[in-house]
Amino acid sequence: MIIKHTAVLIGMVSLLCFAGLTSVSVYAADGDDEKPATGFLKGFGTVNKIASDSGVQKDQNLSQVILRITGMIVALVSVVALAMVIIGGFLYLISGGQEDKVKKAKNLILAAIIGIVIVGVAGLVVNFVVNIFVAAPKG
Repeated sequence: MIIKHTAVLIGMVSLLCFAGLTSVSVYAADGDDEKPATGFLKGFGTVNKIASDSGVQKDQNLSQVILRITGMIVALVSVVALAMVIIGGFLYLISGGQEDKVKKAKNLILAAIIGIVIVGVAGLVVNFVVNIFVAAPKG
């Protein structure tokens, strides 16, 4: 049950990050910086203003954007995992020695630790792959 919730959380974070990545790539591909934003961003100003407000710089390349998003994901999941460890510790403290509550608390802590290890390794893999493609000779 806990692993299912963790998988759903990781899926939602990935979806949000994918949506951010596609909006950044659209900004980079569009030559008209002062074009009004459309869709769900309508009313927030021009494409240039939205991108600069979100921290995207005009001279950033895709690898920098991917590394920034990866860093944000790792930070966000780390905060969530820390909260899960704290909640698991609290549940362990108030379990009163009841076996089912102790097991639930330990499983929550274990799921949080597994989640942070997976996300940390995934972040390292993404950094490694991006650095290989950036350093790869062109031609």
